[in-house]
Amino acid sequence: MHFSATAKSFGLLALALPPSVAAQSTFNLFAYGTEGGISAASLFYENGHIMVSNLTTPLNLTSVYFTRQSNSPSAWTVQPNETANPDASFTPGYVGLKASTNFSLVEVGNAADDALDLLLFGQSVFARSGDKMQNPFYGMATNTTGIWQLVWSPEDTQADQLEPVILRLTRPPRPDGRK
Repeated sequence: MHFSATAKSFGLLALALPPSVAAQSTFNLFAYGTEGGISAASLFYENGHIMVSNLTTPLNLTSVYFTRQSNSPSAWTVQPNETANPDASFTPGYVGLKASTNFSLVEVGNAADDALDLLLFGQSVFARSGDKMQNPFYGMATNTTGIWQLVWSPEDTQADQLEPVILRLTRPPRPDGRK
């Protein structure tokens, strides 16, 4: 049995890719900034929105994790991490977008129909917009140092308060070397 060079290449590529997370239904996401301000930061919930923070225990933010259902794998839900936040007081909801003047806020909503169509490509998060896969996520600076609001596709990507981020499954390395 002989395989073409193309078939062999695809086989090698499949071996090189990280293990599939399709079977996973629960996972954490981390924001990796491209300009140095946001450094492998965790995602949090605050007042209906998804926030990004480098802080170990940011005040007034709730640690979260994400789930996806096998019947709708691209409509992700946000859940409070009750281990990290025993007093978490928000209702889980779908990851969606709320239009604003110059960008869309990444929010937690109640309707699956309004959910952002999210997909994993390897370890990175992309969103389907029309027939394209895109990754126009940004951290928008807030009044609190070390906390950004996650936004989608701002009109002015050069604005001082914005930093491009890539959302990934990969946990940042720990100083003590543990996983």
